[in-house]
Amino acid sequence: MENQILERAITALTAEVPLQVAIRDREVAIGRYRADALIELGDDAVPYVVEIKPRAAQANLGALVEQLRLIQEHHGVDRGMLVTDYVNPNLAARLKKLELQFIDTAGNAYINAPRNFIYVRGNKLLQEFTATETNRAFEPTGLKVVYAFLKNPELVNRPYRHIAEVTGVANGTIGWVMNGLKEAGYLRDLGRDKGKRLIDLEGLFRRWVDAYPLKLQKKLNLGTWTAGNPIWWVDVVIEEFGAVWGGELAADKLTHYIKPKDVTVYLPKKRLNEFVNGARLRRTGKDQRTEEGVVRIFDMFWTPDNQWTETTDPILTYADLTSTGDPRNLETAKLVYEKYIDRYLRGTAPGRD
Repeated sequence: MENQILERAITALTAEVPLQVAIRDREVAIGRYRADALIELGDDAVPYVVEIKPRAAQANLGALVEQLRLIQEHHGVDRGMLVTDYVNPNLAARLKKLELQFIDTAGNAYINAPRNFIYVRGNKLLQEFTATETNRAFEPTGLKVVYAFLKNPELVNRPYRHIAEVTGVANGTIGWVMNGLKEAGYLRDLGRDKGKRLIDLEGLFRRWVDAYPLKLQKKLNLGTWTAGNPIWWVDVVIEEFGAVWGGELAADKLTHYIKPKDVTVYLPKKRLNEFVNGARLRRTGKDQRTEEGVVRIFDMFWTPDNQWTETTDPILTYADLTSTGDPRNLETAKLVYEKYIDRYLRGTAPGRD
């Protein structure tokens, strides 16, 4: 399906504008960083690394920008491109603002290359692609299990009952998550007495980060609040509520780089009223902004551990930051990745072999 999207998008682009496009390579890997394709544009053969993503309107765009940046760096290419089935006019404007170049199968495009500036939006999609079968490992309940595996890859070798207890899901869930990871190429059975092994941990991390805000986080949302001053959280001992800071505040405590404006909290749902009253927060509308910033509270979906007692772990902090699409948060997410996640992924699991 992905190759079909790439070829149709190139055909649509060249029908729209007189531009030479060549596919130089497909599924190119350097270490654990994989590009879906390498293409060249224009008479100067400007190289691009390509991320092919069906239904980009449902993507975590911030995570996609960061993913393309990493792929570009490791492939030694200055430009990245999203290739997808369809980009509506509103999404096209968002992608352009993020400086994320794209082409789609309807001929819509944003390209900013030497001697080639192209911006086309508003073309309608004439032919829908057939939806692919859902992988249940990346549906809401499965994402809880995958998150636990990302934090502790050796967990895949524990009994299903133990995994269910750790992740707080039903026993029957574990089997189809395992099967989904095998089908997607992230889990390998090494044979009798050798157990299982997660592979391509970088790819699994990226897929989880992309799916989390769209599939799981929105189901965890307990509401939006505001406080009387922008640093209300300084006097709050978050551990007293069985809660942790997420998002910008967690990133500040991990990197000391960003000045938090919006605050994210994860807590057990049963402690919500106690926390809101104790912190003297007042309820706001979902999209209502205040000078003090907003406080977004989410139900804690994992079993508490002792590694990160005040903040979400770097994986979830990164996902919170990239889901906003805010350039300031994306820059901070890059630091979180470089300081914590990159070293962890390199030292924890091998790539595909």
